[in-house]
Amino acid sequence: MTFCLSLILWFSFSIFQNPTSKPNELPPEWIGDWAGTLMIPTAKTPQEVRMELHIHPLKNERGYQWQIVYGSGDKKNIRDYKLIPQADKPRVFVLDENNGILLDCRLMGNVMFSQFKVGDVLLTSREELRDGKLFTEIITSRFGSPRMTGDKGKESEVHSYPLQSIQYATLTKQRSN
Repeated sequence: MTFCLSLILWFSFSIFQNPTSKPNELPPEWIGDWAGTLMIPTAKTPQEVRMELHIHPLKNERGYQWQIVYGSGDKKNIRDYKLIPQADKPRVFVLDENNGILLDCRLMGNVMFSQFKVGDVLLTSREELRDGKLFTEIITSRFGSPRMTGDKGKESEVHSYPLQSIQYATLTKQRSN
């Protein structure tokens, strides 16, 4: 029993490690300019928006540029963020939106996770580097009126929150000029 538990813990820990990077750095494969199409499926009219993600080490400070660009031309929306590694917490980062908003992020293997609440909306963000592509996804749910099942008032009471929306993109690394 003890051997099985040890094996499970070792396996769980090892699959979230990335041997090509230091614990407080992004893996080098993440660095670069990424581009693709953001898909926003809706019941009425699905939307497609050009998306770019620029990830580069910051000059003169610790961390990374994490610039997201939505759209193109006159409708281009640029979001300049910083991804700051937390020195005392391996694989933990803070996304600084440069407007007073700080989001906690965690790199587990090749997947960056972040979860935050704005108003009564819970957002779960996920970026995964796989097969040379960066897959990004944001799922939103509303806290307003959950479905409550199980033993009401007990630990086994379950609150299910309806999915509000999903956005996803497959980004490809762009060649340097």
